[in-house]
Amino acid sequence: MPGAKCARRQGWSPKGPTKAHHHKLIYAWAVEHDCDPAAIVSNTFAIEWPPRSGERVGFPEVDRAAWFDVVAAREAIVPAQRRFIDDLEVVVRV
Repeated sequence: MPGAKCARRQGWSPKGPTKAHHHKLIYAWAVEHDCDPAAIVSNTFAIEWPPRSGERVGFPEVDRAAWFDVVAAREAIVPAQRRFIDDLEVVVRV
């Protein structure tokens, strides 16, 4: 898992992986920290757009960040990733 050693040194706890459709492995990270979601800046990726146009356009990997309570998080997240919320809930209640 890339970055796991560095993340653990920062106090981050890895959760996962879980499989999404097309067998893509997804990892989530949990950290206890006061964070303003409005201050989060995303990395970008470039793809050829429109297809076969020869032009490359950049897009953000994350369009926004927000805080959710557990009920709202389960509604907002992709079903295959709900396990991350369950795992985190166990850790937080300890």
